[in-house]
Amino acid sequence: MPRIFISYRRSDSAAATGRIYDRLCTAFGETAIFKDVDVIPAGANYPSLLNEAIARCDVLLAIIGSHWLTAAESNGQRRLDNSDDFVRIEIEAALKRDAVLIIPVLVDDAAMPSVGDLPESLRGLYYRNGAIVRNDPDFNRDIARLITTIRDHYPPTDEELQASLSPQSAATAAAAKPKFVLPWTGILVGVLIVIGVLAALRLMDRVIERINDNNATATTIMLTKTASSSPEFTVTSTP
Repeated sequence: MPRIFISYRRSDSAAATGRIYDRLCTAFGETAIFKDVDVIPAGANYPSLLNEAIARCDVLLAIIGSHWLTAAESNGQRRLDNSDDFVRIEIEAALKRDAVLIIPVLVDDAAMPSVGDLPESLRGLYYRNGAIVRNDPDFNRDIARLITTIRDHYPPTDEELQASLSPQSAATAAAAKPKFVLPWTGILVGVLIVIGVLAALRLMDRVIERINDNNATATTIMLTKTASSSPEFTVTSTP
């Protein structure tokens, strides 16, 4: 399972990042996703934890909103121009590792910064192929494409595939199966009832036919007996 680091500015893209984080947790598991506000405990050494997390991550998502490039400090200095800016530190650290998959993720209609707009230490970000994650109604399709891109780079290991087929997973699948089986069971029961009714009606028709045949036979016998028991009359002509 790839370990994913989400780099973002809270003042720029907190809402969009929250939605992306939730979907990544569903796809890869919460423990595989690093997002500062959810992972770093109070009182922790922020820069040290950042460096450790980036050193272990396989993927860095640089979430870029409409104010990511121009966000400024209280003194008017652009944050990206501050060497102590946390977003800058995160991306710089990832760019130094060739093994990290770095994906600029454009949200809230943001455009990819030009190479001249970036500090020299971040210009490698410009050459990374980005992903666009739009708001609804396109969000689900865009985030699914991003998840597929990550999975294509880091397919599940044999151990992860076996874990997905564990008894617990099988039990979960079995528990979910009746949701789809029950409607078909009801249809089958209905078909059997119809067949039973038709068979009963057919049986009744046969019984009625047999009774009618018996009645007809009995009537014929009675008529025959009546005819045989009647006296014979001989007509004699008188000359």
